[in-house]
Amino acid sequence: MTHPASPRRILLEAAILTALATGATVLILHAPATRVQHNSGLLIASIWLYLPLLAAWVKKIDFADLGLGRPPVGLSLALVGLWVLISYPPFYLAWAWVEFRYLGHTFLPTGPSGLPNLILVQTLAIALPEEFYFRGYLQSRLNLVCGRPWRLWSAQIGPGLFVTALVFMLCHLLVSASWLRVAILFPALLFGWMRERTNSLLAPVLFHALSNLTFIVAQTSLR
Repeated sequence: MTHPASPRRILLEAAILTALATGATVLILHAPATRVQHNSGLLIASIWLYLPLLAAWVKKIDFADLGLGRPPVGLSLALVGLWVLISYPPFYLAWAWVEFRYLGHTFLPTGPSGLPNLILVQTLAIALPEEFYFRGYLQSRLNLVCGRPWRLWSAQIGPGLFVTALVFMLCHLLVSASWLRVAILFPALLFGWMRERTNSLLAPVLFHALSNLTFIVAQTSLR
């Protein structure tokens, strides 16, 4: 007979996996070996994908509990579109104000080279692995410990959403320290809310990839 894991064991498991994934990512990004550097994207994506898959297999976790069930496509697309309209204008206005006023940049709209490949990389190698780990695995495991006692905009949420968003931001800061990394906290909260609202990873993956792509275009256009 399988007994449910205690809250302490769940938290320890999540902390160990997060530390392993983050540490391995830092090591890969700073590895001197040329072969490792050339395959860094694939290696890092594999870490964030396969560690939670391994945990799900060992713990016999249903994939649907990790946000991999059948997604509500219409609702997911509607939420992505809504939050693009709500959140992008104030974010990019604030970003432009800092870049132009304090950092002395100008702006010339420029598309990045290899856009189709960039879209695939940002969606499948970055947004999907990160969302599967953080919103699929980590947030779900924290929900088991903390519950979801609050309701926000038709989504049942709990402390796990906020803790996951904070850990997500801190992991990005450890990988690459920058003031912009702190701003990751806000979209991370949206990713977590979308996961709870739709019980799926489709909306957070799409919004995550779109956010990365638009920011890359914005940075490419700086002069």
